[in-house]
Amino acid sequence: MKITKRQLRRIIREEVSRLNESDVVTPEQMIAQYKEDSWSWQRARNDFYNFAENHDPDGIRDTFYSAGGTGPGGKWSVQDFKNVFMGVDGYLEEFE
Repeated sequence: MKITKRQLRRIIREEVSRLNESDVVTPEQMIAQYKEDSWSWQRARNDFYNFAENHDPDGIRDTFYSAGGTGPGGKWSVQDFKNVFMGVDGYLEEFE
């Protein structure tokens, strides 16, 4: 079976679009993932704490959490990080 250039371009566009959509991670997805994999949460917990305190000295937050959140332009807000922290650990005392 032969594929025309037009069909190939369409297939590539659809796949790139699908891949870009799957890169978006919401706070709810992160909560579910970390509840399922507590080892990953232990590794990421300090980062989420720092992000919830609005600290990002290494620029990780803007690199990995720039879409899927509730902030402007879909960026993760400080509240999104607090929600994940609370959703996984079950408390928010450290932020008060």
